[in-house]
Amino acid sequence: MPLSNVERQVLELICDQHRQTRRGARAAIVHIGMNAKSGQQKARIVEVLHGLKKRGLLVMGPDAWVPTSEGEAALGEEVPVAAPKVEEQPKHCDECKAVLTPDEVEFLEGSCSACETKAFQEAEAQEFSATVERVGTPLPDDLLNRCAVMNATLLAQAKQAHEAGEPEAWRDLHWLMETAQQLVALGGAE
Repeated sequence: MPLSNVERQVLELICDQHRQTRRGARAAIVHIGMNAKSGQQKARIVEVLHGLKKRGLLVMGPDAWVPTSEGEAALGEEVPVAAPKVEEQPKHCDECKAVLTPDEVEFLEGSCSACETKAFQEAEAQEFSATVERVGTPLPDDLLNRCAVMNATLLAQAKQAHEAGEPEAWRDLHWLMETAQQLVALGGAE
């Protein structure tokens, strides 16, 4: 039996909500989506929902209406079939062969964060050693020591964040390690 215009609209609304949220649509969402304001209009929508349920096109979940595969097919939409899951082999670091985390695979392109940090430190050390210039008077020891303590505190916090899995913490680590190298160079350059 073909769908009426109202049935099609309700079914399309629920299918769309299901695609977006994977939870379906609550009756209140259907009422809003169908612009049902009066009690009579809302009652008509509830009748349509139950009629679609009787035809096997919808099911009532714990708190939302969810389309069945027959309901999606009734709209002429192809029902997506989930591909069988294939066990992926873990990816390893190109240098140290450690197993990479998903964030490392996505952001570091084949290197683990430890190897990336080490490479960054080496590159920065070479660049820094060629560009350190002392301008004016040297920093007072007290100020230099306070900067070093502050750097060490921030470095410890960044390391904890990195170990906790925050994806952007490695950038803070790099910057703080570079700053620490500069502080060491300033302290020993006198």
